Amino acid sequence: MVYEVAQHALISFHPGRFVLAHLPRREDPGLPDSFGSTSVLAYTGAAVAVAIAAVFATAWCFGFGPTLFATVLGTILGERLFFARRHIRAGRVTTVIGVTLFVAIGLAAGAMGESSLSAQQRAEAQAAEAEQARALAETTAAQAEEEAARAEEEEQRAQEEAVRADHEAPRANAALEALRTSQAQLLHSQQLDAIGQLAGGVAHDFNNLLTVISSYTAFLLEQLPPNDPRREDAPGIQEAADRAAGLTQQLLAFGRKQVMQPEVIDTGEVIAVTGSMLDA
Repeated sequence: MVYEVAQHALISFHPGRFVLAHLPRREDPGLPDSFGSTSVLAYTGAAVAVAIAAVFATAWCFGFGPTLFATVLGTILGERLFFARRHIRAGRVTTVIGVTLFVAIGLAAGAMGESSLSAQQRAEAQAAEAEQARALAETTAAQAEEEAARAEEEEQRAQEEAVRADHEAPRANAALEALRTSQAQLLHSQQLDAIGQLAGGVAHDFNNLLTVISSYTAFLLEQLPPNDPRREDAPGIQEAADRAAGLTQQLLAFGRKQVMQPEVIDTGEVIAVTGSMLDA
C-alpha cells in the first residue's frame, strides 16, 4: 500500500519552495459506508501509535536527522491515508491538530534520540579515553618498575664492587709493599753489581802488577849469589805477592768474575809472616 502511494507522489521544484504534487486520496473500498466513526478512530489511532513508535525507534537508533525525515514522511502519509474527510468528520481542524502533535512528538523524539546518541557517543569517547589513560598508566607503571629494577640492580652491583674493593684492598697494599721491596732489592743488587764490576776491574789491574812483582822476585832469586844477604828478603816479597794474589781472587769473585773457593788457613803462619814484615 505504501509502495503504491509512493509511486503516485510527485515532488516539483519552484524557486524558493517545494511543492508536493497531487497525492490522490486513497479510496478505501474495504470500508463500507456503514463503517462507524468509532471503528475509524480506533483504526486511525492504531496507525498513529505505530507511526509514533516507528518515529521513536528511528530517533533512538539514528538520531535527529532520520527522525525528522520519518516524521515528515509519516505526516504526509497520515494526512493522505488516515485523515481523509470520508473517515474523519471533524474537519480540517482535527487534521491540523493531529499533524501538529505528530510533528511535535517527532521533533521531541528526534531531539531526545539525538541527545541520547550524543550522550552515548560521549560515554563511548570517555570510555575510550579512560581505556587509553589506563593503558598509558599501565605502560608508565611498567616502565617505572623496569627503571626501578634496573636502578636496584646497578646499586647492588655497586655494593658488590665496593665489598670486593674492601676485600682486595689489603691484598693490593701487600702487593704494593712487595713491589716496593723488590724494587729496593733490585736497586741494591744493581749497586752491588756496579761495585763488583769496579772491584773486578781494580783486581784485574792489581793482579797484573802482582804478576810483575812475582816475576822480578823469581828473577832476583835466580841472579843473586847464594850468600847475598838480599836473598833473605826475596821469599817474603814472593809470599806477600801470593797473598795479594789471593786477595785479588776474592775481589774477582766479589765482582762475579770468578767462583769463590773457600780454603782453610793457618792463622799462626799468617801472624808470623806479618811479624817478619813488620820487623823488616
